[in-house]
Amino acid sequence: MAENLAQQIIEAARRLPCKVYLLSPDADKLAEDPFPVLQTWLTEISKSAEKFIVM
Repeated sequence: MAENLAQQIIEAARRLPCKVYLLSPDADKLAEDPFPVLQTWLTEISKSAEKFIVM
């Protein structure tokens, strides 16, 4: 489930007008303990996005 969610987020980001390309979370780590890995991955995405958000 976590891997599928990550893939859906990656695909949605690529469809944005600015075509955001996200790295996939580590599949081996997702298989071991998916939710902490997914949480870390989402945090990294959030931090990366802050660089591009202009208020």
